[in-house]
Amino acid sequence: MPKKKALEQFHKDNISSAADRLFAEHGINKTTMDEIAREAQYSKATLYVYFKSKDEIFYYIVLKAMNMLHERFQNILNSHDGIHETYSAVCNQLADFCEENPLYFQSILETIASDEESRKRTPILDEIYLIGETLNDDVEIVMKRGIEQGVFRDNLPSVSTGLIQWAALSGIVSFANKKQNYILQRMGMTRKQFLQFGFQMMFQSVARVKD
Repeated sequence: MPKKKALEQFHKDNISSAADRLFAEHGINKTTMDEIAREAQYSKATLYVYFKSKDEIFYYIVLKAMNMLHERFQNILNSHDGIHETYSAVCNQLADFCEENPLYFQSILETIASDEESRKRTPILDEIYLIGETLNDDVEIVMKRGIEQGVFRDNLPSVSTGLIQWAALSGIVSFANKKQNYILQRMGMTRKQFLQFGFQMMFQSVARVKD
């Protein structure tokens, strides 16, 4: 990486790390650029050299988190062969990611604009969209692998099935994180037990029916 680019990356990471701490403590809406500047030990003017707004800092953190999740998925896909182990590892990694990054996980699912006009207006949104598509591709690879191994039904379209799996698994993980007390009260399950039950149900939804 060129020296100038590496220095820019260094400053962006320092600023985003400070913002991340404040977002976690106070929430995004209540955190100001002045507070981020003080936490990062930069002048406010310097912040605007690297980020146009607080939203752009937030998007930068989300992008880093999504890239990290993709790297973890790739490690799983490269280190597991059997579909049962691969599927389970991807599900558990998604659950771990949500627990580590609840604020950003929810934003990925709900609030970040992905329409073409927004992506043209704010280039980092296009980067987020593209890594989101890559994550969808990761799940599609899991579907294809299951079909190739004869574990998943061979009449399933891998693209749409992968997207439905992604949506369902994300919903299960999000619900488990938000409703732990309710799940324990209603079902007598811990968060982990509920997740494993949900993951198994989603696996069975695409599994080949045994003769």
